[in-house]
Order: sequence, then C-alpha cells, then structure tokens
Amino acid sequence: MTPPPSEWEHLQSVLMRVQNKRVREGFRIDIPDDDITTPEGSLRHACTLKDTDTAAMTQLRLELFYTIREENSRSLPDIWAVPDFTPDVYNELKPQVIISWAEKTDDWKARGAKRRKTMRTSFRLMDETSATLTESNIRQLRDKIAITFPRTYKFKTGRYKVSYMDKPKGYSLIIAPHQLPKGDTFIKDILSIRGDTFEDDKRSQNNRTGTNYRTPRYVQTVEGRLELPERRQIAEVYLDKVELNVYGLQKNLMLIDRMISHPRFGINSQYLT
Repeated sequence: MTPPPSEWEHLQSVLMRVQNKRVREGFRIDIPDDDITTPEGSLRHACTLKDTDTAAMTQLRLELFYTIREENSRSLPDIWAVPDFTPDVYNELKPQVIISWAEKTDDWKARGAKRRKTMRTSFRLMDETSATLTESNIRQLRDKIAITFPRTYKFKTGRYKVSYMDKPKGYSLIIAPHQLPKGDTFIKDILSIRGDTFEDDKRSQNNRTGTNYRTPRYVQTVEGRLELPERRQIAEVYLDKVELNVYGLQKNLMLIDRMISHPRFGINSQYLT
C-alpha cells in the first residue's frame, strides 16, 4: 500500500498545479517546455515549479514570477477613476466593481500601435455596504462576471461614443464601441451581472464618425513637444481584471485576474536584457 504523501509533497503538488497554470498563461504558447535557449524561454523555465525543487527553490521561483508580474503592472498608466486615493478615506462609498479590459499583445503589435488599448468599466453595488458584503456574495458576484464574460468574450472599440446613466442603480457608463448595436449589447451584458434591465431613456450617443481620430496630436511640455495617444482606437479588448473596491480596505479585492495586460513577461520586461 502506497503511503500517503507528506505535508510538503501535498503542498508542492497543489502549488505546481495552480502556479504552473498561471506560468503557462503568462508566456507565449509556442515556447517549448524546458527551452532555455531564448530569453523568454529561459525566464519561463525559471518560473516553472518542478517536483524536484526544494522549499527554497520553490520560494525563489514564486518570488521571481510575481516580481516580474508586479513590475509589468506598474508600467500601466494611473487611472484616477479608481477610488483608491486619499480623499475616499473620508467618504464612505458604495462598493465598486472595477472591470479592466486590455488588448492582447499580439493584436496591438500587429496593428502597429505604440501601446496596447485598455479600457475600464465600473458600477456600484447600491444595495450593499462594506458591512453587509459577505464572502458568499462576493463569490457569487465573481462567478457571475466570469460566466458573463468568458475568456473568449471580446469587445471592439471604435469611433462612436455611448453613455448609459442610471446613478440610483449605480451605473455611469461611457464606452466607445466600433458598432452601436455592439455597444448596446455590451451595456446589457454589464447590467445583466446585477439582473438589471436596459432602459432606452437612460442611453445616449455621440456619433462624430466624420472626425479623423488618427490625425496626430501634440502637446508642448517642459520636456519638449510630445505626441498624445490616439483617441478612440479601433481594437479588440478582453477582460483583464476584476477588482472590488470596498470602503475601509486599504487595497481593492482582486476577484479575477486573467493577465491579459501582462501575459508575456518577456516581451517588454527588463529581466530579459
């Protein structure tokens, strides 16, 4: 009879199953296993947990993976719509669901963009407070979002501008869809998370399709003349992260992280130089 695994063997087995899945998702799928001949392959090999690792090696591999991931996430621009700065300490707000979207690396490079397209949508849980939220409620919310927006779900941004305002229910949405019907569908999908119904009188749009948004724009700064990012880029974005901002907590709760905005650490990482 085979003896049961030790505590370390069991922990190591679980860590390998969970963590190595994240590592595989974090690098290109065309990198062969155990390839250390390329910078990115070498980095992936170093981050992958192995059953021959000691506890110290396991810790080092985990620290390497999350150090790279944190450094890449710091390169994202600050978005002040996220309520995590000082003034909110003095104002008790309803819990806020923040959904981040990002273009895949291959896509923005293929269209010749200088940076990936990102987008954020959010809404508030008007029937909840920091005191009434439970772990069960948060899990149900997370599962509903994951079902509504699977990994295959994509939203194409474009030249239109659509707004949906229903502040009593916690919605103040502004999106730039490539096609108006797709924009309405996207808003309905957001509303479906809380079981709310789309109401035409709360929707408005601004076409301005005749504007040439690809015309370069510049601004004069103390560092000289700088080119501004292109407005209303046509790009396909995927759900990247879902966070929950709860009054009283120092950090947002991470409900979902699919690592779209930082999937291939080797592409832009300082650790490959």
